[in-house]
Formats: sequence, structure tokens, C-alpha cells
Amino acid sequence: MYISSFEQKSATLRPLNQIRELSNALYLSQFFDFESLKDLATASASPEEVDSLLMMSTVQINDMERELLTPQRVETGLFMVLGAWIEGMHLLNHYAQSQNDETLMIRLGDQQICLIILEEWLRKFEHNDEVNEVLTALQPLKQQLISIEIKTKKIGKPQNTYDMEGNETTYQITQTTPIINMVKVNSIFEEVKRFRKKIFRLQE
Repeated sequence: MYISSFEQKSATLRPLNQIRELSNALYLSQFFDFESLKDLATASASPEEVDSLLMMSTVQINDMERELLTPQRVETGLFMVLGAWIEGMHLLNHYAQSQNDETLMIRLGDQQICLIILEEWLRKFEHNDEVNEVLTALQPLKQQLISIEIKTKKIGKPQNTYDMEGNETTYQITQTTPIINMVKVNSIFEEVKRFRKKIFRLQE
């Protein structure tokens, strides 16, 4: 995406080097064709070449996903998902604060659902000391998120549907809206920063 989006392709070299270092540390470098990526980042490439690389990268990412779903690597995969989520939270908080945007604030409140799901997966590996450390560090942030009130509104009339066995089921479409203000956004942001600093070993 970097390569196809930026006209100054040399700007992608630093992220590529960081990805290379991370993939080496995670023993995932076999899934990346760094030479092809570097060539495209430093030279002009035709749309066909970029499309080919995109297709190749998609296949490699799928292979990497299967590797991370093996019993010995699931914890690593979960940590990567959690890392991506907390970075997304960091950015979402930042823009919600700086722009005082109600829509962004609501999306921030929605994240309590994501965190609950992530925690459920992490708890499957509580026997792992590193997972336990992450779970403990997550609790203050979790408390901030689950304290957000969620209002549920029914939309339209109840509707009927049938399952594969022909049994009739009635369901109601609902809309959920987190009730959140800037005070809560600031509190969440502080917990996000604390979690990132602890888990990513960030310096002041």
C-alpha cells in the first residue's frame, strides 16, 4: 500500500527496514520478498509490476497467517493483533481529542467490544507468563472502556426468518450507541499511553 500510494517511494525504505527487523525477530522473514519490495521502493515501477507485487504479498500474508495459527505460534499472532489494536486506539484517541469529533468518540466507545473479544482469546493462554503480564496491564484500560454506557435502540418492526431446518425465528434489528464525553476520552487516552509504555517498553 505504501509503495502504490506515495509518489516519493524512497519514503518507504525506513518502514521496510523496520518490518524486516520485526519479521526476523518473529522468525517470519521467509514470508516477505524484501528484495522486490526494496526495488519497487527505490525505482519506478509500472502499474502491472505493482499489481503483481500486491498479489504476491497477499499470498505471502495468507501463508504467514496460517503459520501464526499453528499451536506453537498462536500467542505471537495474538500479540500482533493486540499491538495493531492498541496502536489504532492511540491514533483514534489522538484524533478524537484534537478534533473533538463526536463520531470518533463514538467509535472509541465501540472498542470495548473489541477489547472483550481480545481478552477472551488471551485468557486461553493464561499459562504463558507474557500473556499474563499483558492481561494484567490491560485491566485499567478495560475498566475505562467497559464503564462507558451503551444505549440500545430498536429499529423497525420485528422480522421473521427461517434456519436451514425450517424453524422460524423472530429477530429485531438494534442500534447501539456509546454515551461518551471528552472527559472519558481523556481518561481512556491516559490508560492507552500507560499500556503502550509498559508493553512496548517506550521511553519518556
